[in-house]
Amino acid sequence: MAGFYLVAYDIAHPKRLKKIHRTLRKRGLPVQYSVFLCKASHSQMVRILDELEPLIEPTQDDVRAYPVRWPNGFMTSGKDADLASKAFWTTAAPENKKNSTKAPRKKKAVPQTGNVITRWIKRHLTPG
Repeated sequence: MAGFYLVAYDIAHPKRLKKIHRTLRKRGLPVQYSVFLCKASHSQMVRILDELEPLIEPTQDDVRAYPVRWPNGFMTSGKDADLASKAFWTTAAPENKKNSTKAPRKKKAVPQTGNVITRWIKRHLTPG
């Protein structure tokens, strides 16, 4: 049964860092610098870590995976605190004040910077 894992890494060399980041982007959602949320079973997570192992230098680098029970009950604080709302919701386009006498136009969702995040969350975190 698939669960969620928070994968965090500390990589000393920029070239190895890029390889680790590229590999994890294929497997999960980047939630912060060097932190990914991955949906995987235990055996899948072991395979992901096995795939990362040859890319790191064990004496200098660190990769960790923590199981997460339910990831959409998170809280944030700081410069990206509004990321949570952007990740889960898109906002309607502002109405044009000059044309307010015309029939209202259909509001379209405005793509947010978190649009990729929104799709990932809908695909992996929405029940059913």
